[in-house]
Amino acid sequence: MRKYNTLIRELLDMISDSLPGNSMVETIRRRFRVALACDRTYILEETAPEMLDYRDIIAEERWDDLIYKDWESEIDKKDDALMYEIDNRSLRDMIGLLRTIWEQYDDEQKAYVKKSMKRLLSYCVKYLRFKQEGRQ
Repeated sequence: MRKYNTLIRELLDMISDSLPGNSMVETIRRRFRVALACDRTYILEETAPEMLDYRDIIAEERWDDLIYKDWESEIDKKDDALMYEIDNRSLRDMIGLLRTIWEQYDDEQKAYVKKSMKRLLSYCVKYLRFKQEGRQ
């Protein structure tokens, strides 16, 4: 769980470095820190369903399928607490920014993100297996 949270933080830092002063990124980073302070498992528990939904894409390294997915239509389908806290326009703007950042990353940065995504998936699956076995 610690490794998962560390990787998420590192990816958030990477995004923040690419978008200095972006208020949405700073809000996400602040909420990430608060969530970890309250419950170390929160981020993993909240992101696990999406990680599992896209596990085949990640495992098969179909990065364009992930980056250029029609996330905008997914926003319209979501009905959870996060969606009520962040307006759809902001989410759509962030999707566009993330795609732009991705296109600007050099091969080394992209390789780091890809490797991190595979590691996040691995940590997620291990955590869920331990949780199911009661060894959390």
